[in-house]
Parts: sequence; C-alpha cells; structure tokens
Amino acid sequence: MNDQQNSSLKVSIRLSEGNFASAQTTEPAEDEVVGDPSLKVAFFREKPPDEHTQPCQGEATDDPLSPGNEEIPAAEPASPPTVPAPFGQPYETVGALGCEMLERIRRGRAPDLTKLDALLRERQISGYLSRVEPVDYSLQEAVFTAETEHQIRELTKTQRLLHLYTVAFLIADNKHFVADGTEIADIDGLNAYMKSLLDASYRDLERFCHRMVSYDGVLDPQLEAWLTVLGKADLLDAWRLKIRG
Repeated sequence: MNDQQNSSLKVSIRLSEGNFASAQTTEPAEDEVVGDPSLKVAFFREKPPDEHTQPCQGEATDDPLSPGNEEIPAAEPASPPTVPAPFGQPYETVGALGCEMLERIRRGRAPDLTKLDALLRERQISGYLSRVEPVDYSLQEAVFTAETEHQIRELTKTQRLLHLYTVAFLIADNKHFVADGTEIADIDGLNAYMKSLLDASYRDLERFCHRMVSYDGVLDPQLEAWLTVLGKADLLDAWRLKIRG
C-alpha cells in the first residue's frame, strides 16, 4: 500500500469512529483532501441549502407564509341542536314545545293543526331527539313510531288527533289531561274527578263518559294518548267495555 492510500484509509477509520459509515475504503472521499487530518471537521458541517431548493411539503421554514408554518385551526365544537319551532317562537326545551302542542291541539284551530301535521310528517321531533346527548332511545323510538303512523296512513280525524296528542304527551313537561277546564295529573285524579261529577249529578258523569268513549267504542284521542303515555293502556279496553255495557 503506498503513502497516499494509507492516508486515505486513516481518514476513513477516523470517520467511522465518529458514527458515520464503518466501511473501510481505499477510495478518496469526494469532498475530502487526502492526507490532511485537519480537514476532518469539514465532514460534520451541514451543506448550505441551495437558494433555489424548495423545502419538502410540511417542512417548517423561516417564512411565516410557508405552508409548513401554517397553523391548523382547532375544530370548533358542534353547536347544540335547536328545538323545532313550528309556530315561529323558539323553545328552550323540547318539553316546552310539548306543552305548546297540547294547548294548540285542544284549541283545534286548523292552521295550528296543519303546522303540527307537517312537524310529524317531517319527523322533526325524533330527529331532534336523536341529536341530544345523552340520547333517550326509548323516547326517540316512541315519537318516531307515532310520526311514522302519521305519515303512512289515510287518517281519520280521530287518528290524526291521536298521533298529535301522543307525541305532545311524550315530550311535554306537563303531562296533564284536561277535561272541562280541569287539569288531571294521574289516574287517581281522573277517578276523583269522575266521582265529583257523580256526586253532582249522574247525568253529568254519563255525559262525560260518552264524550270519552263513543257508543261504537272509539275513545277520545286525548284520553287514549294520555293513558298510553302513562303506561295505562290496559285501562282502555276496560273503558270501552264499561261504556258499551
């Protein structure tokens, strides 16, 4: 081995000790001056970037307008769902909408009932309930069922009111049945009201019963929806039998 090759081998060994390539070579490095150990430091200097070289995509640079330095905006929290407002005014809760629905159904004005028909056919209430956290799946399913019944049938007046009352009672904060201006909260209250009618006059009780159940066994839609939502659907047949018997 001549002196020039020996010097090149020594430089290569010193570089391998600095955690660079460990391979021994007798070929002179492209950027090194053979035989001059003082130039070892030149191999640890970074090569200055070419002024025409573009940074890699996503690589940060000193340019604040560079794509690599753009700040990724934080995701905005999803806005809470809005309670449907069929009559224009907003509602803070779906329970307040239910109370408003009950009042409008009892008044029986055609424009109000038309708006409520659309509310059910478009499934706006079950859609709202599906976006509220935590989701009340049993309530959502019950409302959806009533909305579907309202959508797929040729409805009689009684069926139409039954679906409207059912949805309203399901979501309303105040689930009171109203008879002759009297609010009745539960079955015990209904029994007490009927007893008060009997105490006043048997004829008054008889009139009330026939308003609640017709002679052909059709229940008042408000009463049927109320008893169903309260979980007292088993009383419906008893009512029919009592009136028809």
